[in-house]
Amino acid sequence: MIKKTHKIIFLLSVVTLVFLLVYIFFGNQLFHLTDSDNNIILLKQSRDIMKDYIDTIASEKRARKIKINEETDPNKTGLIGIEFSSITTTLGDLEAKRTSVNPDTAAMICSIFLEEGLNKGDTVAVGASSSFPGLLLATLAACKTLELNPVAIVSFGASQYGANDPEFPITEILKTLENKYGDLFKPAAVSFGGNDDIADDLSVEAREFIKKSIENSGYTLLYEEKLTENIEKRMEIYRKNAPTDIKMFVNIGGAITNIGTSPEILKIEPGLNKEIKNIPSSNERGVLYEFASKNVPVLHLLYMKGLSIKYGLVWDPIPFKDDSYKKIINLDNLEKQKYIIFFLSYIITLTLTALLTKLLVSN
Repeated sequence: MIKKTHKIIFLLSVVTLVFLLVYIFFGNQLFHLTDSDNNIILLKQSRDIMKDYIDTIASEKRARKIKINEETDPNKTGLIGIEFSSITTTLGDLEAKRTSVNPDTAAMICSIFLEEGLNKGDTVAVGASSSFPGLLLATLAACKTLELNPVAIVSFGASQYGANDPEFPITEILKTLENKYGDLFKPAAVSFGGNDDIADDLSVEAREFIKKSIENSGYTLLYEEKLTENIEKRMEIYRKNAPTDIKMFVNIGGAITNIGTSPEILKIEPGLNKEIKNIPSSNERGVLYEFASKNVPVLHLLYMKGLSIKYGLVWDPIPFKDDSYKKIINLDNLEKQKYIIFFLSYIITLTLTALLTKLLVSN
């Protein structure tokens, strides 16, 4: 009887030793997500690319001696605007703006592109107000990572704390990045923004400033007094500039030309909408609904709090953290699951070894 017990203990010890050696020598590969797991390398790459873009903007503003207000922009991104200016269109939430300039937003958008199955060479249409310049940079960083073709139309006016600083408006942001990184940052067109996308809620001086800024940038000016004609023109620009079929429309901010005038827009979920069933009548549609009516998936980037909750984006992070992007795809939970599976495998193996040994010894 004692010999039988010794044999069982010996075999269980051998099993334990094997699992211990596996843990010591292969634990890092087993329990921590590798580059290929959940496309983690692509998400990190997107984040790093956006961080480079942010550093470029901050550096350019310092070179021009444009102050970065550390009270409103504690991470010193250079992408947080001012409280009010002549080109400010509406109110804006400072915490939401600071959340949007987190490099993790690029990882978030990259993960959504991957979820939708976008591949190298696919075209993404982008409609962006200047209220969230960080989200525009994040979208372009994700496109760069996955080698997608973005076709962007940008509106100039911005809400509070967006690209609303006349010293460094959206055209200067894009031109700075275009000069360093190439045509990825060259929009297909730039419109006035503001009320009805012609900024008629701003002063004459502000509208003249916007017009000159767009002309001086060399970008194509989009100006249509009638909203329906503006939307038609935008769809035409997307069609003419898309090298391949458009696989997704990304809406950034709340430009009326993009979201339309129907209250149905309030029912659109933040983030990816693979299908939108309730399409408003044609006179109430924005570009978002025009694409949705053609069964093109829509990525709706406006309600930052909703995006934060849905995708695990850290809210108003000060400072930015290098590993916080892991929350976007629940990397921490996935790693814990691997530990649990390993432990359960060990217990099951021990139990089976003990039972088999007992049967063999008894025979």
